Amino acid sequence: MRLVWLRAVLGALFACTPSLVAVAVLAAHTVRGRPLDLQTALSVVAAVNLLRAPLFSLPLVLQSLQARVRVRVRVRVRVRVRVRVRVRVRVS
Repeated sequence: MRLVWLRAVLGALFACTPSLVAVAVLAAHTVRGRPLDLQTALSVVAAVNLLRAPLFSLPLVLQSLQARVRVRVRVRVRVRVRVRVRVRVRVS
């Protein structure tokens, strides 16, 4: 039950991230004392929308990189084990 709840929260957070980024950028803009007009707000929203597709593909890219690292580690471990076994056989 806990895992289902966690997945739901993370899914909702992932879906809301572009909107939260736009709000954060606009808030930082106004906190710096700059006037917030319609042109600036729409430019920020458009830029965040351009970044939405790469942000959606980011978890898949990270998973594939993680899988590559795991495969490399497994191959290195197996090669080391085979080399050790061959050395032991020759010594014996």
